Amino acid sequence: MTDQDFIERGYREFRPTSLDSPYVEKCFQKRFDDDRGKKYFITVKKWEGWTHPHTGDKAPPGYEYDIQMYKKGDHDAIDILFHSTWSIEAVEDYMEKLWNTGLFDYYELWDGTREGQKLDGAV
Repeated sequence: MTDQDFIERGYREFRPTSLDSPYVEKCFQKRFDDDRGKKYFITVKKWEGWTHPHTGDKAPPGYEYDIQMYKKGDHDAIDILFHSTWSIEAVEDYMEKLWNTGLFDYYELWDGTREGQKLDGAV
């Protein structure tokens, strides 16, 4: 994978935040939607490569995939972390299969509410 591969798949690049490790070089994120609303986001963190202190062997940069979903009903957050042994294609495919189990709430519905939440004045 390269940074450009993420851009071409619709991910947007952003700088790491102060909460990220200083070894995170950059981040990418993509939102996954359907006709009802925002389902989930996949955030990719690019970790800098490193040199083994004894052998001098160099490891390439690695990518880590972070997803936060919400449990159906009470909207409790669930964090899922995929390590760099996964490809982004495999992560996206797995997440869509997980979403299709029906166990998760939308991040937000297009009308601005969460599932099970009434709009102001709604009966």
